Amino acid sequence: MELLEPGATLEPAELAAPGARPGAPIVIRAPLGELPHGVRYRAAQDDVGLLVTVLDPVLAADPGTHATLRRSLAAGQKLSHRSLLPIFAFGRPER
Repeated sequence: MELLEPGATLEPAELAAPGARPGAPIVIRAPLGELPHGVRYRAAQDDVGLLVTVLDPVLAADPGTHATLRRSLAAGQKLSHRSLLPIFAFGRPER
């Protein structure tokens, strides 16, 4: 899987973190480590700090895996707890 370099940008379409402009690019700051399903990055959108997980393209292309991930993320988006990071959005950026 290709690693994104610091400074790389992702175009999120209309998605925006709270406090960021819709459509503002997400800028990769640093890799945080590999996971079985992809790579985590520290990133920012209009100076709003983000944790971005880029999925392995092979897993993301599998319809069953993709559907399971979307359901899990939608369920997680409804949770609020001080020990959990909020899920602002999930989707497929232009890059």
